[in-house]
Amino acid sequence: MSFHSFCKLIWESLEFWYYAALLILVGLLKNGQLQLDIMSVCINYEFWTMMVALGFSEAVSVRVSNELGASRPKEAKFAVAMAAMTSALIGATFMAVFFIWRRGLPRLFSDDEEVVDGAARLGYLLAVTVFFSSIGPVLSGSRTPRRSMALINNLTWLLILCL
Repeated sequence: MSFHSFCKLIWESLEFWYYAALLILVGLLKNGQLQLDIMSVCINYEFWTMMVALGFSEAVSVRVSNELGASRPKEAKFAVAMAAMTSALIGATFMAVFFIWRRGLPRLFSDDEEVVDGAARLGYLLAVTVFFSSIGPVLSGSRTPRRSMALINNLTWLLILCL
């Protein structure tokens, strides 16, 4: 395993553990059961959309590697640009879906009216988060040479924001 692959492994692992830790901390809040239900609904929707973005990231990685291996850097650059635009369009679509069905989409996960109201209140923030998290994996790439620097940068900001 190369160093860059190891950095990607660490970053992806930390990203998923971040959500697990967030759910544990939310459970400690006042009225924790309701807050945990609301966060679970939001995280489930975000993970649905994140799977699409991660799929695009891996597809772009393979495509760019193939193009670079065939000594066609212009085609590789074009593939990245097209994947980024497609990912942004899909992210905007998911964002619009959540803006439009802010009250209806949480009903897929819960019948409790308080949970649906809470998820609808977080809807604007969740929609913007979904948009940016759909573009991020494609632009970061899985085989970029500066993956270790991105890992250090992201960990630093994560620690600063958490503290």
